[in-house]
Amino acid sequence: MADLVPSFTATQLQNLRASQYVSAAGLVVLLWDHLLTFHDEVELIWRAPLSFPKLLFLFNRYVVPASLIVLTYDITLSDSVCLTWFGVGVVVGMVSIGTSNFLVLLRLWVLWDRRTRLVLATLILFMLTQTTSLVFTAYIVSTMLPFMVFEPYLHVCMLKEKVDLAILWAPGIVFEVMVFIMTWWNALDRPLPQHAKMAKVMYRDGSTYFFVLFALRLVNLVLSIAAPLSLTFLGIFFIWSACSVTLTRLIMNLRRVTAEAEAEAEAEECVCDFEDTYVDSPRGWPLLPRQGSYASDHYELQGKGPDVGVCNRPCPSFTSTTVS
Repeated sequence: MADLVPSFTATQLQNLRASQYVSAAGLVVLLWDHLLTFHDEVELIWRAPLSFPKLLFLFNRYVVPASLIVLTYDITLSDSVCLTWFGVGVVVGMVSIGTSNFLVLLRLWVLWDRRTRLVLATLILFMLTQTTSLVFTAYIVSTMLPFMVFEPYLHVCMLKEKVDLAILWAPGIVFEVMVFIMTWWNALDRPLPQHAKMAKVMYRDGSTYFFVLFALRLVNLVLSIAAPLSLTFLGIFFIWSACSVTLTRLIMNLRRVTAEAEAEAEAEECVCDFEDTYVDSPRGWPLLPRQGSYASDHYELQGKGPDVGVCNRPCPSFTSTTVS
């Protein structure tokens, strides 16, 4: 297969190298971000209770870098190995992007207070687009593999003939545009949600997530239609890296906000400042927490009956005062 090299023009060789460098750049950014956020991952993710979203996050966190290392550096020795790794990599990539979108949806549902119509609408949209995406992925892989060869001189898996990859990106673009519109429509309709701080992070980082994915998918869509064969894989692996990085940042920031809110709620539940929150009443149950705080949103029924529990932990600086 080394006889393929002399048939390449200078432009084709340059395009193939550019695709390799862009893919390598995406992998470097992904690995560097992984190192930067590893401490936060241990604090915010590993210590969280085991759950299905946590498993999905860890799947994206570790399967994506491992797959990209293999695909970017083309650790292959023959056409058969190239076919296997590349086919598996494309499928894993589309699945990981789908799970990333689902993780973002879970956070949006919390932000929307799990309103039935929004949850059902986005869930149906997600299932339709992801099913379509998986069907198109299977079709593309089966169509692409017969034309895939390993070029030892360039050390790259490459296509001998162009394959229509446009359908691979179309379902994702539709999903991201629709969810983005629904998110901001809901934000304008309800400008002051219950979880204001989490909403701010969700709208900021979530918008970045969808904008990045939409822009990169659009670039890939244009390349798959208009670009020459040598630029077919220019953005495929880079978008995979960008998706993983933006998802990690989004989930980490939301987990941090949630942890801070839980700490605030616990502190306000048992605060020892008798003028603000924790004055022992004659009936033995606490008064209301400060209005407008995060805790008051979740503990607004405190002080309305004797069934409400009293915090028995000692105060750090002074003992509780009984109102006579």
